[in-house]
Amino acid sequence: MAGSLWAFFATASFVATLPGAASAQGFPAQVSAAPSVFPPERATQKLLDDYVAAKRCEGIVVATYVSGMKRIYTAGTTGRPDLPLDGDTLFEIGSITKTLTASLLADMVQRGEVKLDDPVSMHLPANVRVPERNGRQIRLVDLATHTSGLPGLPSNIHPKDIANPYSDYSTAMLDEFLASYALPRDIGSKYEYSAVGMGLLGRALGHRLGRTWEAALEQRILRPLDMRSTHATLGPQLRRRLAQGHDEAGELTPSWDIPALPAMGALKSTANDMVKFLAANIETDSKPFGELFAPMHAPRATMDEETKVGLAWQIGHATNRSIVWHGGGTGGSRALIAFEPEKRMGVVVLCNSARGADDIGFHLLDPTLPG
Repeated sequence: MAGSLWAFFATASFVATLPGAASAQGFPAQVSAAPSVFPPERATQKLLDDYVAAKRCEGIVVATYVSGMKRIYTAGTTGRPDLPLDGDTLFEIGSITKTLTASLLADMVQRGEVKLDDPVSMHLPANVRVPERNGRQIRLVDLATHTSGLPGLPSNIHPKDIANPYSDYSTAMLDEFLASYALPRDIGSKYEYSAVGMGLLGRALGHRLGRTWEAALEQRILRPLDMRSTHATLGPQLRRRLAQGHDEAGELTPSWDIPALPAMGALKSTANDMVKFLAANIETDSKPFGELFAPMHAPRATMDEETKVGLAWQIGHATNRSIVWHGGGTGGSRALIAFEPEKRMGVVVLCNSARGADDIGFHLLDPTLPG
């Protein structure tokens, strides 16, 4: 069961079936030099229209950013007759949440509240037992770079509702898993994408600040960036703006609740909000967030031959290019944020379907890739 759920949180696994788009392990194959501008607006709109017409996604919103200028494109529907599809439509962004959790970590490091080398156990309740190996403890940086030795998901997830698989997974169950888990390898020795590890990181950061992860994230990252529509927990007003999710068969499916591990993938956001986060990561000479985010993009671990890992971010290197990116998905959504720092251009893709839309994002950054 955990294996099937894990597929939703694997950062690139959902694009493995898209020919030429991206491997399950890393950056899109056969990347070539790309122009420093996006395709014309008409061509971009046609790309989205054709994508929806081919039933590869019910509704899609794309935001492009280059040289301080953004564009929003839409195609399809929200799946709800009373909800328009635009830059303010909410989507589940799944594992892109991890980049925001890592942003909170970077903020707390900059303020001197934590250190990357701190054992995560320093910032958790005293009764939480974190696995160790060969006398070494899991550090915050190990969680942020997926080198902790923790698995993708806890082994004791047994959902009552497969359509909302994390809704009944509790903090007590997480603590039980941590206390019983034996790390299979030395900490820091190998990359293994770990959703539970990033969820644990968020819990530790919130505990250090004496509040929930979501409250800490909103105070330190979301509000200063004016990302006012981005939340893990939605009130009635925001919930009315949430696009209806669709599973891989195109059937309606509910949004996910992730109470015990929200930092791994619980955020919902809009294209207008996400392009603010995108711009802050691209404009690394700006203050205060450019200076904060730039070190997050530096490679710290190796994912595979083509892809390195920073603090949550994945960095794909090919020829003379380096694209920083992260994907996300839930049972009824797919999302992508990707940018090329040297050219100060990037893209956000939000889709209310589990069938994916990442290839569009990579195609817009490099038109030689299929769209």
